[in-house]
Amino acid sequence: MTRDLELPTAIPLRVLVCDAEAPSADLLTAALRRRSTEVKTSRTLARADALVGGDDINTVFIDPLSLGVEEASEFIFRVRRTLPEIVFVLYLNRAQAERGDVPPAVEIQRRLG
Repeated sequence: MTRDLELPTAIPLRVLVCDAEAPSADLLTAALRRRSTEVKTSRTLARADALVGGDDINTVFIDPLSLGVEEASEFIFRVRRTLPEIVFVLYLNRAQAERGDVPPAVEIQRRLG
């Protein structure tokens, strides 16, 4: 006798892509949308805060190098404390991380203070 297993209903992804660098954010957003994923984008952590707090986001793809590692870490830990159900995916340019390069967007933010 075999039993039919009931599989749980898939949870639709509602993604926020948070990256200060438009080319990589746009590429990831396009790839996710091809898979019928609901995607919003943010170039700043302030806007990401607003989107996470106001929308039904359940997954955040974030490039901590483009936004500043300290600032991105603070954002991630703050969201995890208040919305622990949100999944974070870190994505970054490995070569850039290994070299310790600071992306232009981070350098501009530092100079503006």
